[in-house]
Amino acid sequence: MDASTNNTTTWLFALLSIIAIGYGFFEWMNVQSDPAMEEVQQIAEDAVHEASENFQQFVFDYTSEATSFTEDVRTQIESGATKEQISNTIVPNYSFWGILITRDSTKWLWNDFAPDHFVNDSSTSAGSIYVSIGRENNVGFLYSIIPFFIEDSSKVTRYDVYTRVKLLQENVLNFGNNLEINPEALFSKSDTYPVSFNLNGVTDRKTLARSILSTASSDSLGEIIAEQNDLDEFKIQRDYAVGIWRALFLVVIFLLMVVLVFSLSKNLPTKWAVLFEISSAIILWLLIHFLSSKVQITHPSFSFFANKTLFGYLVNSTFSVLISFSISRVLLNPKNRSITLNSTSLNALSFFGSLISGWFISYYLVNSSTTITNSEVNVMDLALYPSLSTFVFYISSGFFFASITALSIIFFRYLLSQDTKKIPGIIISFLVGSSIFFFVAKFFIYTTNFDAWIPLISSLYLVLVFVLSFFWSRKKLALQSSSKLRLVIFISYIATCFVYIAYSSGNTFRQNERMQEAAQPFLDEGSNEVESITIQLLGNLNASLSENSLTQNTASLEELVEGYIRPDWLRYTISVQLIDTVGSLISDYTTSLSPPQWSTEFRIQDLVIPFEDEQIRRSNLRPVLRYRPINTINASYSDFIRGWIPIFENSESEKITGWILCSVYEEVPQLEKPLRAVLSLKKEDAWQETFSVTEYQNGILLRQSIIGIPLDIPGPTALVDEVVARVNADSIYTTSFVSGSNEIKELYINKSNGGIVRVATIRMSFNNHVFSFLRLFMVIVFGGIILLFILSKVNNRNLLGSSRRFKDRLIDRLIFASATCLIALVAASYYVLTLQNEQEVKTQLFNRLENLTSSLEEDYAGIEISPEELQRIASVLDIDASLFVSGSLTNSTTPQIFNQHLLSSNIPWDVFSNITTFKSNEELKVVSFDDQQMMIGYMPWMSDNNTIAGIAAIPTFLKAPQFYDRLLSTISYLIAFYALIFGLLMLGVGYITAQLTSPLEEIREALKDLSEGDFNTRLPVRSKDEIGTLTRAYNEMTRRLKTALDELAQTEREAAWKEMAQQIAHEIKNPLTPMKLNLQHLERQVELAKENGPEQDQRVAKITTSMIEQIDALNKIASDFSTFAKPIQQEFKKLDINALIQSVGEMYELDKHFSLDIHTTNKPLWVNGAKEELRRVFVNLIKNASEAVSQDGKISINTKFNSKKRKAQIEVSDNGQGISQEDQKNIFMPNFSTKTSGTGLGLAITKKIIEEHNGEIAFQSTLGQGTTFTIILPLGK
Repeated sequence: MDASTNNTTTWLFALLSIIAIGYGFFEWMNVQSDPAMEEVQQIAEDAVHEASENFQQFVFDYTSEATSFTEDVRTQIESGATKEQISNTIVPNYSFWGILITRDSTKWLWNDFAPDHFVNDSSTSAGSIYVSIGRENNVGFLYSIIPFFIEDSSKVTRYDVYTRVKLLQENVLNFGNNLEINPEALFSKSDTYPVSFNLNGVTDRKTLARSILSTASSDSLGEIIAEQNDLDEFKIQRDYAVGIWRALFLVVIFLLMVVLVFSLSKNLPTKWAVLFEISSAIILWLLIHFLSSKVQITHPSFSFFANKTLFGYLVNSTFSVLISFSISRVLLNPKNRSITLNSTSLNALSFFGSLISGWFISYYLVNSSTTITNSEVNVMDLALYPSLSTFVFYISSGFFFASITALSIIFFRYLLSQDTKKIPGIIISFLVGSSIFFFVAKFFIYTTNFDAWIPLISSLYLVLVFVLSFFWSRKKLALQSSSKLRLVIFISYIATCFVYIAYSSGNTFRQNERMQEAAQPFLDEGSNEVESITIQLLGNLNASLSENSLTQNTASLEELVEGYIRPDWLRYTISVQLIDTVGSLISDYTTSLSPPQWSTEFRIQDLVIPFEDEQIRRSNLRPVLRYRPINTINASYSDFIRGWIPIFENSESEKITGWILCSVYEEVPQLEKPLRAVLSLKKEDAWQETFSVTEYQNGILLRQSIIGIPLDIPGPTALVDEVVARVNADSIYTTSFVSGSNEIKELYINKSNGGIVRVATIRMSFNNHVFSFLRLFMVIVFGGIILLFILSKVNNRNLLGSSRRFKDRLIDRLIFASATCLIALVAASYYVLTLQNEQEVKTQLFNRLENLTSSLEEDYAGIEISPEELQRIASVLDIDASLFVSGSLTNSTTPQIFNQHLLSSNIPWDVFSNITTFKSNEELKVVSFDDQQMMIGYMPWMSDNNTIAGIAAIPTFLKAPQFYDRLLSTISYLIAFYALIFGLLMLGVGYITAQLTSPLEEIREALKDLSEGDFNTRLPVRSKDEIGTLTRAYNEMTRRLKTALDELAQTEREAAWKEMAQQIAHEIKNPLTPMKLNLQHLERQVELAKENGPEQDQRVAKITTSMIEQIDALNKIASDFSTFAKPIQQEFKKLDINALIQSVGEMYELDKHFSLDIHTTNKPLWVNGAKEELRRVFVNLIKNASEAVSQDGKISINTKFNSKKRKAQIEVSDNGQGISQEDQKNIFMPNFSTKTSGTGLGLAITKKIIEEHNGEIAFQSTLGQGTTFTIILPLGK
């Protein structure tokens, strides 16, 4: 471990230890820090004091704003501005909840939730301000009244400016949560002791702390209190703050541990580094899962941590990526890939690798599917853009799948890159392992209907991964040179196919669970909410009314019923009648402005007979209940109970003096009546899907309920015998049928009382699957492109320019442009469909308004319309309607919406002004209820004297389910059609680009040949465009180059021959001089021989020997020059280079001047060549090496198989004196030599022989250390 790495690791470990100790101390402090009662008292007083100060500051700011607004209005009026100008220029600059301006006590201008009127204190002087707190139903507010006077020549006009800001809103209904507010959230902090605001005055209950709410105008308007029973809530709020720090601690600790692990593993041996990283990852994975179940992170800002299923999935995905990165890093390392494994090891790794890969992918599929089932992630919704949680899930699952796939492919590719002869065993082992995995998974692990598909999909995945690994290992997948963009698209498509299978399965299982949840209220005997309301209300009323006479009960019925009705009951319609024993109506009460006709119809016999049949007496008094309305279709109601109970004369008498009837019901929601539809919602996510729940008794429809979007899901009014028999036999029976363009999925469940509950929903259509699949695919593709873009920036590469071929880059750009066009096309289609839908909704809305106003003008001209009459008209027209007179609501089919301040009971000022002042006949407003947008149309109806009698309003869904169906269908078909056109376009583009780029490919190949010395290539000119011009230029260039080369070759040849002639002359001249001297000397010796005899004969023999040596030298010079000048004459044959080198080495075994070490490969290296010529090469190299080394020098010869070039490689090394830098560039030049003897042709001849064998020769030399010559020869075929 080097010093810098050691220092980094030390600092990381120290930092991690400090933070871990800090976290432990933090948790210990949380456990030990429960405050004492005295401390709680002080904390509560501080919280109340702080909230009181915040409230007073709020009142001051509001008063200033109200005063400023009043001055602006006064200035505008004095300058002659109209109401419309004030509404358009002044009102938008202020954020009041409601504004009302009166002129001489007459409603003059208003905005938003202004009151219809207020008490005008005529004694209030100009400029004074009255500030107080008010309540209206579910809303509490701060309001102010500021009068001012405008005086002109004729009179003084008084204006009163009433403004208010909302302090409290509690919605009883199941929507409009975004409008809710409370003063606790406005004026107190979440991490202090909880306080409560009472806006109804001051109480005398015991508290820990209290502060009285007051203004300059009013005292004792309310109170701020802190109570001891809120201590638990205080602890929860403290846990919120603790949750933030806990989450930050854990995230920092996790990140530091990951960095520390990789830092420590850098300096470990490869095997131990991988084991360390994997072990650490597993420990971290177990630790986080343990902490996620034990550690409480409850702060709303970290709600993601609260979803254990989704959080666990993200953790699994993260650690899958870490483990994949750790192992893949090792397998892709070239050093490790060169390690040779034996067959047994490879087969074992292949076998266990298939089992482990199968387990990983099956775990991924199960984990993804169960996450969708058990969390609120909606991957099948019809939103064009996925929600944040869905997007995070998309990305997590994509990385999860990609990490498993990448690791599997890299692992099997590593195995398959070994010796070719071992591949069959690897394949067989893989098939055996995959078969065992499939068998075990199919018959022992995944045996339920929910997960029966997992073994098959996992096995297909394994086969695909192995095939890709095989082709990659065989160089069939050119990943380095291929288009990165198309590679991302291909990988994303494969990932989407497998990921979507898990998504679809999880969504199906979740739908099945929700169908069973929808049926549960019908299955639980006695737990039906409507039945419970009816029984409680009748029991309470009976107990109260039995104490008084019927005449006394008449006046008190309404008060009694309203006292017993709980706020959460108001989403049902409740109707109560009090009748005498002869059937005369004494009194009635209903929460509906227009109760259906059957709710007021009854016969006394229908009440008495069931009471007597069931033998009900005072001793066993209970209501008689009926689950079907009288003389109407039961399917009109999603929930219905009608019950009655007698009133006895006194507490001991059995004499019945009257009857109480109670009906509790809920109408089936209808899209044409959107306000009633949203009133019927029971869950915030009910708009995501629709369930039709029906109960049958003896095969006959008893009651029905619609959950979610009020779509028409057909169902039988009576069950056929076959269905009844199947349900009775199996308890649960599922089936489906096709209705129109939809497939209806049915679930039948047998009740304990013999009834049958049917739950039906619309199965996901093919278009829905296409839409969801393509949305997932686009998210994964763009995620991959963004990741590729980041990597390209890190590596300084062009995203679309990384491909080596021009054709690939051209196609990539076309794909990129086409994808951009597709996105633009989908966005434009969505925009156009939205406009078309809005126009259609608008047209239909105004047609209904015309029908409504026509009916009002024809039948009720000059007559006040009662709620019953409006309900009748609305029922005929199948609408929701509201009527406004003088800008205020007078009648509505859905008064709850206005009573709960979800819509203002004042008509919008601009609508009122446009209709009454500017004579507009049609006006529109768009409002939102949570995530649902509604369009409200306004139209006036006229009185007999042709003046505006009032304004009618009808709401409708702006984007009803039909819109989403149309959007889904259009976009699905559009994308499918575009995909088809895109596919054909890509084929055409591929063909066209091939035609366009084929001349460029030819030019590229020709340039390659040109670089290799082929100047004879000529390209055909096929066009007259730029490419044709380029081709002609290339041909002309090669012609000129050939001419210039021939001329240069001729010049060089002449120069070479001149130099060669000089060299030959020089080489021959050298031995001729001594030969001449020897001949002269021989001549003298011959003359002296006659005199000296035998002694002279020895001298003559010595001279002749010298002459013969000089003649041999001349012969060698001629032979070397001849060899260098002519090509190899010997026939090329297949030979083993190892054997040839061994035979050459045997020639130098007895040489004592140096030692020769030869190391050859285990297997023969077969080449095609001339054996003697190659022998000359190695002899020359050994001879040169022996002359370069000193006494006892070392020469070594090594042969290798070059796997990269698939050629034989021979290295001849010595430890001699080396070659200087200035001599290295001339070492292969003819006639160059660093020795005093020789012709200087040895290495030149060696290089010539190697090149004639299509080989390469190179050398590396270090002065004073030695020289290594490297020869590379192609293997023989």
